[in-house]
Amino acid sequence: MVLLLSLFSGHSGCPQNQIDSACLNNCNNATACVDTMAFLVGGRNSLEWRRDAEIINSIGEQFKIADFPSSIDVPYGFWTGAQIGLVVCGGKNWDVDIVDNKCWRYKACTDQWEHVTDMPFATSGGSGIPVKNKNGDWSLWIVGGGNGQEATKHTQVLTPNTDQNGKVSWDWSVGPSLHVARFAGCGVLHTQANKIFIIGGRDNDNMHRTMEIIDVVANTTQMVEGWETPQTRWGTLCQYFVNDNGSAKIALMGGMDNFFIPHKNVHFIDENGLVEVGEDLPWAMSGHIGVPINGQPTVIGGYSLLGMRTSIASLRQGSWETWSAEMSSSRVSGLAVQVPQDMLQQC
Repeated sequence: MVLLLSLFSGHSGCPQNQIDSACLNNCNNATACVDTMAFLVGGRNSLEWRRDAEIINSIGEQFKIADFPSSIDVPYGFWTGAQIGLVVCGGKNWDVDIVDNKCWRYKACTDQWEHVTDMPFATSGGSGIPVKNKNGDWSLWIVGGGNGQEATKHTQVLTPNTDQNGKVSWDWSVGPSLHVARFAGCGVLHTQANKIFIIGGRDNDNMHRTMEIIDVVANTTQMVEGWETPQTRWGTLCQYFVNDNGSAKIALMGGMDNFFIPHKNVHFIDENGLVEVGEDLPWAMSGHIGVPINGQPTVIGGYSLLGMRTSIASLRQGSWETWSAEMSSSRVSGLAVQVPQDMLQQC
């Protein structure tokens, strides 16, 4: 089903450091927006590809939830709101060594994963960007990625909808294709500009330093002419944030070069593509995951020349601070999704 999506900035008026609450019953304005936690799944530690899932809050407390149905690498995911909850799609299924197209919903009250729909195109390692529609529903824009043989240009959009009887429909639409097929770059919604920025990455043969911008209202893709990333990197991470001066930026963090060496570089990009240098990451990293926590760019794990990391760090007032808490085991190239802090408290 092809949908015309109209969108607006923000989380239904939530502050930039908060997200829609998981509350469904007996809610009030005070609980409409809550602080965020990071849901983590998949990726690899030093021993194996992982299927276990966990949630980390802003003070480093970790909560284990039901294992994902398979060992998974670089899938896509989003918080859809209180009625449907957390959804994870695609990725490389290492149990059967295929790029998967299945989407799973996490049912918090029973601590179970439910298969709900299939992606039109199986991919992994592209960009999964949550975007909120004008009617309040969330969509997941899955852009690019690899299908197990080559990089792709596809944009596929999942929009779950719940009717008045509580029945969920899982509607897929086709978004604008990229100009260049790519995976292992990064993608993020610039909330103030209401546009998706796709940066860097690679295909089977070449690393890309270009940037493409998807207008989610006009349903178009633009290659930014003459723009290149400051360094050649892949396996990077992008996050949107508003700095202490009130300026909206995209943080482009880490990644590896064409010799597979991870780096510490951080650059801030504004909606016009202007780039400024940020403070280096606390450790060189690629394949790291993370989402903003309390509105602050946050990096988790990743691979460095010293091995796979369990550390977590956040950017506070322009400087990186490493958390005292660490993950119990490393994750490289898994998935992190913003979820509300009350997600496990509503049953």
